[in-house]
Amino acid sequence: MKTLTEFQTPCGIFRCFDSNKNIISFAIKPIDRVYKTTVYDEIQSDWVEVDNICKNICIPANTLKIGENYTCRLCGDYKYSFGASDENAIANIVTSNNFSLSLGAYDPNDGIKYRQYIPIYDGNVKVGWKPPEHYDTSEFHGYLLSGLPDWSGFSFKMLDYSLTEVIFRIAWIKHDENLVTEIYDYENAITLITTF
Repeated sequence: MKTLTEFQTPCGIFRCFDSNKNIISFAIKPIDRVYKTTVYDEIQSDWVEVDNICKNICIPANTLKIGENYTCRLCGDYKYSFGASDENAIANIVTSNNFSLSLGAYDPNDGIKYRQYIPIYDGNVKVGWKPPEHYDTSEFHGYLLSGLPDWSGFSFKMLDYSLTEVIFRIAWIKHDENLVTEIYDYENAITLITTF
């Protein structure tokens, strides 16, 4: 397995840093299954399979320090945004140069975080939930994950070594010019892969 300090994608270079801005290394691993990606062809009124690139980015936990904050992000002049979330995963999205790319992160503490959310009220009616200003991390394990404000990636704080790796998933898809398909169809298809 090859160790890297950066990984070139169609929408930015993936890099990881410690709190002193030192670059940390990671490995690129194949995913354990093949994902078939389909987009809707409006002319043919049918779903069409398109090729995608999908990799796991793995940082061995034993190379990281407990209590240290780390940042893993895509570096480049692109507009990243929230893509999708699911149980224990969150992903961003970017579309540029006929590609849609998503970077997803596994959150080992998602369920515990959700139990700490604070209800939002409009008068006497509950209208939603928001995270607390600070989580009680006493029940957390592995690492505490957060999305970066510009959605270019994620930050995390190492809590313990109960997990052997910190895992991200990156995937991209090239738009097929022969299909008259909305960009959001590509974006939706690729974020499904990265919310693992």
